[in-house]
Amino acid sequence: MATNRDWENLIHEIAQNTINVIFTRHADEMMAARCITKAMVLETLRRGRIVRPPALTPSGHTKCRMEYDCGGDEIKVIAAVTDMNATRTVVVTSFDRDREE
Repeated sequence: MATNRDWENLIHEIAQNTINVIFTRHADEMMAARCITKAMVLETLRRGRIVRPPALTPSGHTKCRMEYDCGGDEIKVIAAVTDMNATRTVVVTSFDRDREE
């Protein structure tokens, strides 16, 4: 069974190439409303940590909450991957410390 660290490493690796990161319409809308840039989200995916256990969605994807301090803004990104062999990740939403889920 994969650990938080395993999922982190996978997402860090996937996010090294921005073409592998897909933003949903919802994510784009929430980022704009919350003044969170794509650069902040990518930095969170590349360097962030998972502090809660990943969750399996009804569709069978694994949803991970990555957290990272981007220049004083504690950014949280919900990203989904198919499995440990994934080559892409989908950004579902993002928020900061002032807007917990």
